[in-house]
Amino acid sequence: MHCLLTGATGFLGSHLLHALIENEYNVSIIKRTTSSLDRIVDVIDQCHCYDIDQQSLESIFNAEKFDLIIHTAC
Repeated sequence: MHCLLTGATGFLGSHLLHALIENEYNVSIIKRTTSSLDRIVDVIDQCHCYDIDQQSLESIFNAEKFDLIIHTAC
């Protein structure tokens, strides 16, 4: 299952990212280029990253089909 996760660099999102990867989900995340990766540095190579300040949402949704979207950015 392919999941799009927003807020993956925050507290809640980082815990969800780890759980999704542990459960073998295919995960793409949306983040800012300036986001700190400290919480997800150990799994960043296991997901696809989109920088929202460099790509539009439209281009992301045109590039991939997602089965699940989890929005934790706030």
